[in-house]
Amino acid sequence: IVSLWIINGIAASVPAWTISELAVFPGVESVAPDYITQAPPVTPEAAAAPEWNLTAVKAPDLWNSGFIGTGVVVANMDTGVDYLHPDLNSKWRGGTNSWYDPNGEHPNTPYDADGHGTGTMGIMVGGNAGGTSIGVAPGAQWIAVKIFNDAGDATDSAVHQGFQWLLDPDGNPATNDAPDVVNNSWGFYLNAGQCIPEFQQDIQALKSAGIAVVFAAGNSGPDPSTSESPANNPGSFSVGAVDNNSTIAWFSSRGPSACPFYGDFSPNIVAPGVGIRTSDLTFGGTVPNSYQLSNGTSFAAPHVAGAMALLLSAFPNATVSQLEDSLKQSAHDLGPAGPDNTFGYGMLDVTAAYNLFQPPTITVTTPNGGENLKAGSAYQITWTFTGFPGAMVRIDLLLNGVLTRTITAGTSIGTGGSGSYSWTVPSGRGVTYGGGYQIKVTSTGNSAYTDMSNSAFSITLAGGTSCTYTLTPDSANYTTAGGGGSFTVTTQAGCNWTATTADAWITVTPPNTGTGSGTVNYTAGGNSGGDRTGTITVGGQTFTITQQGIAPTITVTAPNGGENLKAGSMYLITWTYTGNPGTTVRIELLRNGLLNSTITYGASAGAGGNGSYSWTVPSGRGVTYGGGYQIKVTSTSNSAYTDVSNSTFNIVQ
Repeated sequence: IVSLWIINGIAASVPAWTISELAVFPGVESVAPDYITQAPPVTPEAAAAPEWNLTAVKAPDLWNSGFIGTGVVVANMDTGVDYLHPDLNSKWRGGTNSWYDPNGEHPNTPYDADGHGTGTMGIMVGGNAGGTSIGVAPGAQWIAVKIFNDAGDATDSAVHQGFQWLLDPDGNPATNDAPDVVNNSWGFYLNAGQCIPEFQQDIQALKSAGIAVVFAAGNSGPDPSTSESPANNPGSFSVGAVDNNSTIAWFSSRGPSACPFYGDFSPNIVAPGVGIRTSDLTFGGTVPNSYQLSNGTSFAAPHVAGAMALLLSAFPNATVSQLEDSLKQSAHDLGPAGPDNTFGYGMLDVTAAYNLFQPPTITVTTPNGGENLKAGSAYQITWTFTGFPGAMVRIDLLLNGVLTRTITAGTSIGTGGSGSYSWTVPSGRGVTYGGGYQIKVTSTGNSAYTDMSNSAFSITLAGGTSCTYTLTPDSANYTTAGGGGSFTVTTQAGCNWTATTADAWITVTPPNTGTGSGTVNYTAGGNSGGDRTGTITVGGQTFTITQQGIAPTITVTAPNGGENLKAGSMYLITWTYTGNPGTTVRIELLRNGLLNSTITYGASAGAGGNGSYSWTVPSGRGVTYGGGYQIKVTSTSNSAYTDVSNSTFNIVQ
């Protein structure tokens, strides 16, 4: 029995007669055969120019900038890896947490009986031992899962075990040894055009853990609707194949995805997959510098996995969605304009993707052409932007470099676009008139980037007079419970003002002349349901008035007049209540101040009325005979209020 916790299942070999019993066993959702997937064949190519594929995806440009995949770990789930190959040997991370064979044929040391996995790993991280560079990210390390046995077969359970091993290779959650990117150059090619969600949970689990998952689109083309699972599952990043002329390979599977909710074009992008020179078996190291020239989306997908490794070496904090979005948005469009189900978003260009991660260029223009801005007036904030596609901008107002308020938290912009926002300059309380103000625009595509160039300005008064308002007697604007009262609004002479309020219990009497002082009146509270809050707006400045609520009054009378209560007998609990109309009370039995049991959760009570509840005293197990008992009545209108006065009694047998 093998635990497949990644899908909340198990794999087991059982007698046939038990299948029907297992299927109806409580808690079992389904029972299915442990299907076998065959490893994709390695298709030799007669001749092709080496390295064209790396140049085509612009990998050498990032190498020249110092980004070669250093610090990144990639993995493949394949036929294994010949770790003795000189282009791969030094790149293996090594140790028990860097190799896994769920079939148990080669438990300790990487091995490949086929050459397919050795070839895909060479495209991801291969070096230049053969005289030419073959790997997209030669500075990255690799680990591997040999899901296919030496005969080239992989059971579903072996694949599930491989996915869950990748989540935590050493089995210790305290260590971070999972890969950053996983390449999968395999699929259910015998079921092209269908949706098989067998590994959907596995893919989502890895992506939720921050691991990018790349799949070969499949070699079932050239007809449309020939997508293969799991590449066509939601969450997979699917890669089709092109040749050295950027022409779609005839065999490359086409979309749309057969899976519902895929939500994108299938494949997502394309990469070189015809005549790819990469590493091959060395047969135990006896044939050095062994290479293959191969075709297939199997050899296109590792270009994308390697490209993600390059981006992560440059931007270690990039998320999986950022990696995927940058590769799609930067891809060179091929075929009909826009993304389609043959080329996806287009041809992989890792340098263009890298450029999207660069700090965006944001140039802010001073509102009103650099003139002083008048408080209360509206102006246009404009900017130009280049950066991560689909980014949002946040616009802040700063005074001498310190944030004073956020103008807007989300204005949509596009790469190479411009933006504008109509902004009313604040006035009144909290505004410092004079210079030192700036507009700060921050892109969510790179939240650390700030540009305030050419945006300094001053705020001046609309009428040239400093009109500020005060509310007395208390700037906290908090009133006590009970009756009504008033506040006084005061401003400087010469400042006209009116006031508005949306709350019926607050009224305003402005000054007769429109200047000087006015009165804010508030009516009696009497609210036992808690505090109530209202607002008053004067000259564009808003004040908050909070009136404290009133706690209800509850008086409880001891049952049976305070005499001993007999277990099993019925008594009347009575109380008097003043408070919020229509409330309910909760009645509890306490012993020595600690809750013993709840008598009732909801007995209705009215304001100023009485209440009663017929209660049978508990008997038997759990009852402690003797004194120390009390009845606790709590009003739901003020749950913090408790009254147990005059309710102490004994329970006797």
